This record gives sequence, structure tokens and C-alpha cells, in this order.
Amino acid sequence: MPGTVIHLENRKDFKAIAKKAERVIVKASADWCGPCKQITPYFDEWVEKNFTESIIIVKLDVDAGRDLASFLKVQSIPQLFYFKNGYLEKTVIGADMAKIEKLLLSLLK
Repeated sequence: MPGTVIHLENRKDFKAIAKKAERVIVKASADWCGPCKQITPYFDEWVEKNFTESIIIVKLDVDAGRDLASFLKVQSIPQLFYFKNGYLEKTVIGADMAKIEKLLLSLLK
């Protein structure tokens, strides 16, 4: 069963989810971002095949979700954040597929 995928725009909702969930991945991107479009099919397929209910996937459009993007201090897009028990554990900036895959594979251990 795939993990829960939600779209968030503000820090209040994110804090509530991060506090309750053991593991949260945030994918920060934008519709106009070429590298974001490049990684999206891979990321979505990987989520569909590998994640369970124990992981919440948050998709953040940085234009619509400026409040959350500011709170997370998004530096560049695409950017992935991994939170465990409410604390930031890892982040990957850019469309480097090797780094993205390394992050995602580490979550299965």
C-alpha cells in the first residue's frame, strides 16, 4: 500500500503532521522548474512501489506554499527533506538522481 501523499502550503499544517508522523518526506518543487519535472516521474514511481503507510509524502509547490517554503528554508528546487520524529535528518538539493536514490534507499533500511 503506498504511503500517504498530501499537498501542503503552510507551516502550521506541516508542523501538525511532522509532530504526529514518524517519517515525513517533503518534495519542494514548482510547475515551471525543468529539473523538478525531470525527477518527478522517478520520485512518484519510487513512492508508489516502495513506501508504506508509515511514511507521509508532502508535495510542496514553492509558489503556492511560500509560507512552508520559507519555514523549511528551501534553498533551491527541487529539494527533498527527510524528517524523522519531527526532526530534519537529511536533505538533497537539485536533480542529482544518484543523491536522490541514495536518500530514498536509505529510508528502506
